[in-house]
Amino acid sequence: TDGGLITSSAAVAVVDGIRSVFFAAGKTLYRLNADNGSLIWKRVICGNPVPGCDNPILHRDDDPTRIFSSPAVASGLVFIGHTVDGVAGYRGGFEAIDASTGVVRWRFELDPGGGNRGCGNVWSSAAVDTDPDRNLVFFGTSDCQENATPPYHEAVIALTTKGQLAWVFRPRKSDTCDFDFGASPNIINIGSGRFVGIGGK
Repeated sequence: TDGGLITSSAAVAVVDGIRSVFFAAGKTLYRLNADNGSLIWKRVICGNPVPGCDNPILHRDDDPTRIFSSPAVASGLVFIGHTVDGVAGYRGGFEAIDASTGVVRWRFELDPGGGNRGCGNVWSSAAVDTDPDRNLVFFGTSDCQENATPPYHEAVIALTTKGQLAWVFRPRKSDTCDFDFGASPNIINIGSGRFVGIGGK
């Protein structure tokens, strides 16, 4: 299977005085000690996030969740998006994981009205603006069934680092060409302006 496939880059950050490496493989996020490679914690991300779904006893091996995005570490959190590749019965999403403990602090649902249609997928890595006046996390989303379904599909989304929606930009109301935001956003300073740049598929 592709359960341990690594498709993204690692992030290195000092947490609790320990130089740590954060990376995703398949549907699991890991934190290792960067000096000796020992495991500090690991967290399974669920495509059907019921309480305890990441428990090895309750977790379904056929959960199609995959983490394509590289972890972004800021404000004591690890921000990660994930996809379920359109598999019905599951849904993608965006989560903040406690960098110290691996506990899920919050999850933002990207397909709130559709249940578990296999939608709400995030392929790209997040960008974090840690300016105290903003504290925002930016990422792009894909669509569902080749349609830019509102409110969050085929969009650029900004959340606060506490998981609250700041704004959403959806350039298309419909889509017959299956456009998605697969690239990672960049925070750009131009003159006195501050912008987010992102590429679409």
